[in-house]
Formats: sequence, structure tokens, C-alpha cells
Amino acid sequence: MLEAAIPIRRAIEREDFEAAGLLCETWSRDVSDRIVSGLISREEWWDVTEFYRWSQAVLRCARARMQENLNARHAAGVYSSNERRQPALIRSTF
Repeated sequence: MLEAAIPIRRAIEREDFEAAGLLCETWSRDVSDRIVSGLISREEWWDVTEFYRWSQAVLRCARARMQENLNARHAAGVYSSNERRQPALIRSTF
């Protein structure tokens, strides 16, 4: 089952998040079907857990990078403007 996660990882590495999302949905359905039918093995559970931990770390890094980019754009907009504005920090949650 870990082999099924490889295309998802590759799509994420090349920042093709749309393809990664579609692949992840397909993989998740397969995992769900195997759980419901009782056919999932201990090794497959380990693979699912490992993939979850990996994806959680990757998403946290991507979120931090996007937040940094958003803050930089906001700062650039504030400091490039001729008018004085009250500084603000933009925060987002997922």
C-alpha cells in the first residue's frame, strides 16, 4: 500500500496539489474499503500511519511558507504605499 502513496508524494514535491488531492482521495477510498472489509494488514496500517505523519509535516511546512509569503506581501504593500496605514499582521488557520 505504501507504493500507492509514492505518486501522491511526487505530486506534492512538484507542488501539483490538485493532482495530489485527487490521488489522495482515491488512495483514501481504497484504504477505507480495506478497513471496512477487514482486509487491511498490520503492515498496511503502519504504511498509512507513516504516510499520515509525513503529510502532516509537509503540510505544516507548506502552511508556514505560505504564511511567510502572505506576511511579506502585506508588508510590501504597507511600506510601498505613500499613505500611512496602521500595520497589521495577517493570520490564517487551516
